[in-house]
Amino acid sequence: MICLRRTIVKVTPLLKISVRSLEIVFDRENATYFGGESITGHCKVSLIDTLDVDKIRIKFFGQAKTYLETNKSRNAIERERLFQQYFLPKHIPVNIPSTFKYTFDSHIKYKIKAIFGLTTKYKKITILTNPNISISQLLLPVCASKEKKIGLIGSRSVSMKCRLSRIGFTVGKSIPVMCCIENRSNKLLTLKAILHQQIFLMALSERKVCCRKIHKMIGPNIKPNFKFEQIINVALPEQLPIVFDTCNLVHINYILDVYLDIPMAELPFQFVIPNNMPSTFNYKRCAFIEYRIKAMIGGKTKELDVKIMGFPSVSPNELYAPVQDEQSKTVGLFNRKKLTMRCNIPQAGWTMGSTIPINCSIDNYSDKMMTLSASIKQDIQVLALNQRETHREKILATFGQQVPANRIGGHYLINI
Repeated sequence: MICLRRTIVKVTPLLKISVRSLEIVFDRENATYFGGESITGHCKVSLIDTLDVDKIRIKFFGQAKTYLETNKSRNAIERERLFQQYFLPKHIPVNIPSTFKYTFDSHIKYKIKAIFGLTTKYKKITILTNPNISISQLLLPVCASKEKKIGLIGSRSVSMKCRLSRIGFTVGKSIPVMCCIENRSNKLLTLKAILHQQIFLMALSERKVCCRKIHKMIGPNIKPNFKFEQIINVALPEQLPIVFDTCNLVHINYILDVYLDIPMAELPFQFVIPNNMPSTFNYKRCAFIEYRIKAMIGGKTKELDVKIMGFPSVSPNELYAPVQDEQSKTVGLFNRKKLTMRCNIPQAGWTMGSTIPINCSIDNYSDKMMTLSASIKQDIQVLALNQRETHREKILATFGQQVPANRIGGHYLINI
């Protein structure tokens, strides 16, 4: 016999925890640091007991990570260590990418790490750096022009020419765009500009390109048959990440799109729907009937789904003809008795949303109590390449009165 008793196990820690809290405090809290600047601050340490530690280690490091969903059996994930150094008071490197976040798994992050004994504390830091490009390239001017004809009948041309004094601008400032527009059409045009952020993500030889809309500006209107020349200013947000040839996993371009918008014009149309068209229908994505309105203009296409409720291709005499039926069956396992039911409805055709009255006459010779019920089922026949499939499904059901046992000549009404 084995007797089990309570056993007390005493655990002695190898190292005594003596640090109550460790905190990193920057001299500039919640600030954005630029390349070449120094990060200064101090660490606050609260002790429970004496601790024999001769130094506090402060570590400054950065990491880039990209996560791409591919069509293959695996996803592409890659990390790049940007740099790692112990410092105080070191300067932020100039040739590193800015802090950036696309999704939870695709980002560029920088952290300060403090190590005091066995206690570790992290704190995030936001860094904004310059692109890895020469000053001479940033000062290059840019000029672009385009001409297009607008109008359905008697179209006329509209020309636009835009000039930038340089391609490099400081975040938080404005981009002055010189616009020269000649509107020879009879349309009122609106000058607009959009700043796009084009992001390239790379991971394990996979690549993904995505675009974000950063800022949109609506400029003045240009009258018909009018020449327009003006400088428009597109504001740059202050916290734009700059990642240009400074990271192997992330690359960001900024594209300024200046365009002319034509106010929405209404073109009325009318279609006469034939009477003998089938209704809109969809059955388990394998058989469907759908209708669409398609509009095309200037190489652009727009489609709109339309639902149509058609009428059956049946003569009125068939729709208004009464329907009646009689069914008989035996009920029970051993002492089987007969049950007869006669049903009729006043007409065969009914409108959607209406109620169908069903008159029933039941002869129940059995000793079983029955519940009267009614249901509507639809039979679907699908034909394809000389093949036919028939599907039946219940679309509506209802329950009526109780039919007593041994009741002959009972009359009942059920509505569905």
